[in-house]
Amino acid sequence: MSPKPQALFSSSLISAEVQAQLPEGYLMRPLEVSDYHKGFYDCLAGLTVVGNVSEQAFQQTFESMLRCQNVYHIVVIEELEQSRIVATGTLVVEQKFLRGCAKAGHIEDIVVHDSQRGKKFGIRLIDQLRYIGSQVGCYKLLLTCSETNEPFYEKSGFQRKDLHMAQYVSQPQQQQEEQQQQQQPPPQAQAATTPSAIVTTADSRPSAVTESSCGLSSPKSISSRGLPIEALSASMESIFVK
Repeated sequence: MSPKPQALFSSSLISAEVQAQLPEGYLMRPLEVSDYHKGFYDCLAGLTVVGNVSEQAFQQTFESMLRCQNVYHIVVIEELEQSRIVATGTLVVEQKFLRGCAKAGHIEDIVVHDSQRGKKFGIRLIDQLRYIGSQVGCYKLLLTCSETNEPFYEKSGFQRKDLHMAQYVSQPQQQQEEQQQQQQPPPQAQAATTPSAIVTTADSRPSAVTESSCGLSSPKSISSRGLPIEALSASMESIFVK
């Protein structure tokens, strides 16, 4: 029996209650280093530009996140029969000096594969990330969404707060990749917009992980991009966070 692949965080943070709400044959768990070969990037491609990431680059980024203990919590849903990742979402925990050195959680990169619609995986991911936030002591969760999706979040208990702003600092090669991506037909994966408690998401680029510094350089309130809520809320589960 081969050893279990290394996980990004402890599986004790996976809610048994949330897992029980998944259909039979699906497992919610932490991201594992072996998920590079289980379609993790195929799933992420439904959200934004992922770039040409080698297995070595994936492993280096995984190890860099792993060194930042209790910061990065990337959750995946695996279809066990096919051994493939069909949904994923991230909670990044920001340590503050404010409020008695409190923690804030940022929910980002929520995406559900197009083939998995109707199974409420988006909502389950949000429930799970909210659970992690409560377990690690976050006093709030942050999410950025478009005005189009605002009514959806209001129904889920969210409220508009302050103003979100973003500045993209892209290298010329990244800009070219993004332009090429925009000219191509949308990939076969569908992202989801997520609810939580107040939640922040990732921007439309993969966020770079700094080597071992683990600094979150001010909560990088990454902007959300997703499909119109009308296309997602039919089953009240597609939740685009980016």
